[in-house]
Amino acid sequence: MANTPPQLMTILIVEDQPDMLESMKTMLEMIGYNKVYGAPNGRMAWKFLSRGDKSVDLILAAYDMPDMNGMELLAEVRKNKKYRDIPFLMMTAKVDRSLVAEAAEYDVDGYLTKPVVTSALEQKINEVIKKQHHPDPMTAHLRLARDLEETGDIESAMKALGRAINVNPGSSRPLRELGRLYTQLKNIEMAITCFQKAVQLNFLDVGSHHYLG
Repeated sequence: MANTPPQLMTILIVEDQPDMLESMKTMLEMIGYNKVYGAPNGRMAWKFLSRGDKSVDLILAAYDMPDMNGMELLAEVRKNKKYRDIPFLMMTAKVDRSLVAEAAEYDVDGYLTKPVVTSALEQKINEVIKKQHHPDPMTAHLRLARDLEETGDIESAMKALGRAINVNPGSSRPLRELGRLYTQLKNIEMAITCFQKAVQLNFLDVGSHHYLG
């Protein structure tokens, strides 16, 4: 997606309200994005992705939808190695603390508050694209840790997570990931310590609560 002009990018809009879906398509076309597809809910969006006949560069998904909402779709995308790095914007009528905490579990890239206007849409897409190719230091260390873990180099992955903690000590996510690796190593005492620290930083860190349970 780096340096890809808008007309060559593929965007998937996931929205259960037909009028809103058409309005989003029109705004994106005005900005210059011509390859825009729509899905009425998360389940249909996941089927669209899973077919694999089109490479999606960005997902815009409503939070509140029947038959797999935006958060459930985000979770599925992030769990899949093929699609997990697709930038994901959540659209919602109101962004509250619980939503932010829940979406942070699955690394959402940003939010759009409904009703969406063209200028805000363009600005947010530009921000997300820039972030994708120029991640902040914590995100870069987290991605490196993930890649190292998948090669089996757990020790180096833990060091990368340590660097992520150092550059952003206020985030619970690196601690949660570190706790998960300690769990894999059967070091339950250290795992519990990491999860407890994560919860202290963010009481709404659902993943850490789950591991502690």
